[in-house]
Amino acid sequence: MATLTWHGDKVHAKLTAAIFENMEEGAEDLVNAVKANAPVKTGKLRRSVKVLKRDRKAKAVQVGTDVDYGLFLEVGTRKMAATHWFSNGLREGLSKIRARLNKRVT
Repeated sequence: MATLTWHGDKVHAKLTAAIFENMEEGAEDLVNAVKANAPVKTGKLRRSVKVLKRDRKAKAVQVGTDVDYGLFLEVGTRKMAATHWFSNGLREGLSKIRARLNKRVT
């Protein structure tokens, strides 16, 4: 008679560790892509882009900037066209994340 051994706890622990590792790598991909798209006059905006919050329970990260004028550059004003530097950077970063995950899954 064959014996089955449950290893669910070990599998869960390994999967959770892999998720957090990918989350951290993905956060860095997002930060780097957004920074690369940031308009540079003084470099303050580019230097300010970082991971603002990590939520392990929700398996989420928040990437952003605390520089006020970053929003104006993103969406524009009455006197200035939008640059979409942040959203374009996020799209590029997400593309890198998807490519990495596809490599790991296949």
